[in-house]
Amino acid sequence: MHPFTKMDRGIALGYLKDGGSTDPQVVRSRYANLLDKMKLVRMALVGFLVGGSLMCLIGVPMVMVIVGCIPLGLGITLIVVSIMLRARLAQNIKVLEAAYREHAATLQPAER
Repeated sequence: MHPFTKMDRGIALGYLKDGGSTDPQVVRSRYANLLDKMKLVRMALVGFLVGGSLMCLIGVPMVMVIVGCIPLGLGITLIVVSIMLRARLAQNIKVLEAAYREHAATLQPAER
């Protein structure tokens, strides 16, 4: 599953059930795998925030020259896009955690 996909309760439950197992450990590993991907991408977007901020800082003094519009425009775009994607990932993480709690409550512990 792609980390940027807008996730709702049904998608999250479908992903957890897609493993084809009712073993809580298998479901937990699928949950942890997707959660790790989302958190990694969310942290990587901080780099885009920093890069966009640096481009804006470079572009502001250079606006007097026409060339300064390019880094300023790119910087603002990077900042806006990374903020939007980080917000989406934060919402997806909340939805995934709620779906996992709901699905884990229905699972029976594996007998050994």
